[in-house]
Amino acid sequence: MGGIDQIQRDWSLLRQAPFSLALVVLAIAGAAWLMAAWLFRHQLASLQSRIDLKDDVIVDFQRKLGVVTPGEARARVEALESRLRDLEPQRLSEAQRASIVTAAQRTPGTILIPSVGTNPRRAELAADLRRAFSDGGWTVKSISLFTGIRAPSGVLVYLNRTTQEGACKSDTVLKALGLAGIACDTIMATPDAGYDAQIVLTGEPS
Repeated sequence: MGGIDQIQRDWSLLRQAPFSLALVVLAIAGAAWLMAAWLFRHQLASLQSRIDLKDDVIVDFQRKLGVVTPGEARARVEALESRLRDLEPQRLSEAQRASIVTAAQRTPGTILIPSVGTNPRRAELAADLRRAFSDGGWTVKSISLFTGIRAPSGVLVYLNRTTQEGACKSDTVLKALGLAGIACDTIMATPDAGYDAQIVLTGEPS
């Protein structure tokens, strides 16, 4: 009961001095408000600092890329990625190579696949085609060729159809390329060409 008696005595004293009680309550409330205001200002300043830093990074990014809007930045990045892809050598995938080998094995013949010096990117593709047809049992010939010939597909195939056997072998080449998903344009070779087909990698597909 001692505790309750003490509380009753203290409460009696406080009732006798209401002004002092009000001052104490106001002091506590004021201190709490000041603390809350200080914390709020601190958090607000921290957030503003982070926003300013992000703005500085964005401005620096825009300055370096020479762009203003996010759309322009995205377009610039996509253009750079496209240019990088254009610098990469073109190659046959494993699936494409397997398709060519399988089709070529049906009717082996002689094929000429030049290395086109006017387009270094397609040199690796020409080498892959030579290996694929060679693995398919074909006799593969190669020369260095500098030509300004253009084909819409980027691949020009000379076909020697002067005999039934030659026509059959020409069809095999076209089927092999088709199974590999390689579009091509065709032209008839001269009768004394010395090969059943010739694959010339011209400029990039148009």
